Amino acid sequence: NAHMMTSTEITWLNIYHAQVKEKIAPYLMDKELAWLQQATQSIMVL
Repeated sequence: NAHMMTSTEITWLNIYHAQVKEKIAPYLMDKELAWLQQATQSIMVL
């Protein structure tokens, strides 16, 4: 739950998601890539 995370934790998670997406996306096909895009969307820091 993003509401329970600090801004530092959210920033860390967003960076991690970006790194995962960058490394894995080239190996995925359409359906899997769409799932990855959804699963690694950035969380807004409030």
